[in-house]
Amino acid sequence: MAVTLLLTGCSPLDVAAPASLSVDVTQGRTDRDARIIVMDVTNTGDSPIRLTRAELDTPQFVDAAVWSRGTTLKPGLTVSLRAELSDPVCPIADGAEATVTLDYTTESGAGSTTATSITVEPSQSTGVLAIIGRDDCIGVLVAEHADIRVADSVSWAPGAHQPASLDLVITSTGSAGSLEIQDARSTILLNLVDASGASVGELPLSLTVTADSPEQRVTLQLVPTRCDPHAVAEDKRGTIMILDLETSDGISGAAYYRSSDEVKASLYAFVADYCAA
Repeated sequence: MAVTLLLTGCSPLDVAAPASLSVDVTQGRTDRDARIIVMDVTNTGDSPIRLTRAELDTPQFVDAAVWSRGTTLKPGLTVSLRAELSDPVCPIADGAEATVTLDYTTESGAGSTTATSITVEPSQSTGVLAIIGRDDCIGVLVAEHADIRVADSVSWAPGAHQPASLDLVITSTGSAGSLEIQDARSTILLNLVDASGASVGELPLSLTVTADSPEQRVTLQLVPTRCDPHAVAEDKRGTIMILDLETSDGISGAAYYRSSDEVKASLYAFVADYCAA
């Protein structure tokens, strides 16, 4: 969406050529866990502008995401403004829309600068806010029923060329209702292994958690998804375990569970060892 911004607050003699800006909201894979959102701002006009502040505001987060470092944006160029997202608001209100407010300055014809603030509705070329909202809220709803975490260690034998074993620990919160853990998914780095020894993309679990469920452990058998030299070097999310879940009130989706730094390092070592054998 290109939005023409007319400068105001100065006499006709001081008005510079109007600036044109477009804003697209995105998020890279490496930014997901850090809860960083990116506002890609493009100057489609003929004059440089000085961006001083950008604020992404939407009802799906507690507070706005704010960037305020300052940068000059020349005509025809795009700058990526990175801001941290606050905690989610769940459920997301119907019809919730995002806006981006930009504060910037331009030089007027008289050699002075004019400060302007405008609010636009950004494009979302990847539909990122809906994706974040879905993942955020399924995580919040699941946490009401169970605490799910990746165990603190992973088991594998150097040189054995056998799957690694990693446990998920599930503890009921004691809340009313139930949670069904339907299946686990393979990651970009690690494939799941089923009971027959076959490598699979999804592993059915069919595990139910209720208010009085005891602590449960699920052991995942893992092998590398790929063995090319860049598998570990390029990895961003390969050690994050993925579960498909559904609550008793019909809310379903995928939830993501991070491995500790120690487990992550051990899994990387396992991939290297397995692929070298």
